[in-house]
Amino acid sequence: MRDRKAADVPIRGKTTTMRSQFRAPSGAAAPPGAPGVTERQGALYGVSAPQDVPGVTASQDVPGVTIPPRPRAGGSCDGARPSRPPRPALSPEALAPLTERLAAMSAPCPMHPSVHQIEAAVITWSRELGLDADPGAGVHRLAGRALAGCDTPSVTLFARWLAWAGRFREEPAARAGVLATAGDGEPGPHVVERAFADLWRTSAPGMSAGWRERVLSGLAAQHAALRPAPHAAFAAVAPRPALHAVRPAEPSAARRAAHPVAGYDRAAFGTYLLDLLEPCLGVEVPASIAGSPQWRAVTEACGDVAAWCESLAAGLVPAEERALAGTVERIVARVEELWTAARAVPALVERRGLDFAASAEVTRVTCAFLTVSRASLERLLEAGSYTAQTRESPTGVRL
Repeated sequence: MRDRKAADVPIRGKTTTMRSQFRAPSGAAAPPGAPGVTERQGALYGVSAPQDVPGVTASQDVPGVTIPPRPRAGGSCDGARPSRPPRPALSPEALAPLTERLAAMSAPCPMHPSVHQIEAAVITWSRELGLDADPGAGVHRLAGRALAGCDTPSVTLFARWLAWAGRFREEPAARAGVLATAGDGEPGPHVVERAFADLWRTSAPGMSAGWRERVLSGLAAQHAALRPAPHAAFAAVAPRPALHAVRPAEPSAARRAAHPVAGYDRAAFGTYLLDLLEPCLGVEVPASIAGSPQWRAVTEACGDVAAWCESLAAGLVPAEERALAGTVERIVARVEELWTAARAVPALVERRGLDFAASAEVTRVTCAFLTVSRASLERLLEAGSYTAQTRESPTGVRL
């Protein structure tokens, strides 16, 4: 096991969950600003509304009053980010097959006990670097479930990588600079490049050249997958991920290729995030394992599950019922394939003749792939539950 410098975890003040901060007491008078939003919440999220709304309570609708989006600073290098599409209209009914057909979903999913501390650390880090990561994205919960048994600095490091990756997908101008920085270049002025350099300095030391090549290859594949099609070059729309069919992979490739999933494929999502689990865990998968077809079957299945869950949660899959049902069906089948591939890893380790320590490290990473997929499923279920709740919100405000 290699030595790893622990990620710093700056904490400032008492932390509560984002949702509990945003919920106003029923019947409480609304301060000047958005109905149902406290002064502290308005300052935190930049939510405001016309000031002349006397007598409005948190439970009332106000005809003609709209809540504008949080103002962003201008420029491409100062933290401003493209506007996001509206959140998806997922329903618990559409996601029901995930819990009905996957036996593992019946057991409780552990959460890291310091998840709120991790949340505060990610937000503080993001603001200090000017990354402006989305506080409602829930990366701390995803990381807290994926690495529930790890120390807090390790989970914080992975949560920061997840926050960075979400912003990186939205910033085509930063992709070339990030690739150069990963190749030992100096980061440019873009906040995404500077944030990558900060994370890279924590994660890369002590890792082999082969591991660095895997991450660099994943970044390059994502850059190519997110590059807009030539015919779309003149479209006057906000930047958003290109839609891709899932590329053929192992056993049921023909079936998957015949029914592609709209949204991210695993390359566009960023398979390097799975490689980044290794420095977060303080281990490295030997090259003889990482380059094998059996290991690729595990990483590709995990990447597909994470990418498709993200596509659903981000609203990249059409809201039409058949499209949603088809994607959920594909996720269920791919999770089953992931578990089948993971069960083949012990035999692979034995054939490669790894010692006990190396075998234990490979097992830890394999288990992390399984918990990442479970965390992605839980995040998707939370998105469906939250959407159902906010449909009945009188203000229509959500994180």
